[in-house]
Amino acid sequence: DSEVFGLSSAALFANCRGQGYGLVTLVMLRASNCTSRRINITGRVSRPSDVGVVGPCHKQVQLRRHHNQRCAILKLFILRPGRENMRLFIAINFDEDTKKNMIAVQQRLKAYGQGNFSRPENLHLTLAFLGEIAPQRVPLIQHLMDHLTVPRLRLSFNHVGYFPRRDGDIWWLGLEHNEGLFDLQKDLHQRLTAAGFQLDNRGFSPHITLARRVVLQKEPDKDILLGTPFDTAVDTVSLMLSEHLNGKLTYTELHAVKAPANRD
Repeated sequence: DSEVFGLSSAALFANCRGQGYGLVTLVMLRASNCTSRRINITGRVSRPSDVGVVGPCHKQVQLRRHHNQRCAILKLFILRPGRENMRLFIAINFDEDTKKNMIAVQQRLKAYGQGNFSRPENLHLTLAFLGEIAPQRVPLIQHLMDHLTVPRLRLSFNHVGYFPRRDGDIWWLGLEHNEGLFDLQKDLHQRLTAAGFQLDNRGFSPHITLARRVVLQKEPDKDILLGTPFDTAVDTVSLMLSEHLNGKLTYTELHAVKAPANRD
């Protein structure tokens, strides 16, 4: 019984086998070189720095080792048998105070009807939806993100709207136009498409989805729904994994890039 980064392969597999997960993909990313390869569960790899079992199993082990002041990043993905892809998107997440303001808008909307309301931990601003992606391509996405110049932005939320749908509308929280946000999304979109990723070519319309499949008893006053406009500071872009766990839509951050530290 060999070990994968000091972790018994049998024990690692047992963590997920009971849940019906079997495919194991190892992805290694170094600061200067992106490589990926697939190993079996009994494979052995030397000099790990960061091992994370991400995705359906919700098991994580963190081991760190710095070599020549470079940290190789290594992640272990456990996927369902027969499903070799990961549903990914790149987004801006928010702090708890900002989410409280968003939840207040949700609560006012609930008073008018019913729908599938986003859970507080899932509230985010999508910059790029990647869709179903093979785990072997994750290092490339991380590499592209690492070359972004992420700005420090102040986003202002000042209106509410909806996208009409036959099975119930999608209600969202909208932002005041922010040139820095549009520049960031454009840069990210160009880098991803140049690398061969298929993205939606419709114009960028930044919003936070509050609820889906909404059916209202009457049309609300959107100014009342919004309440007092609010704003927030953001400085991080995140690669997110989307999956259903125990019947719940769950988002897990796989990688994050922050704005450079301020230098006085």
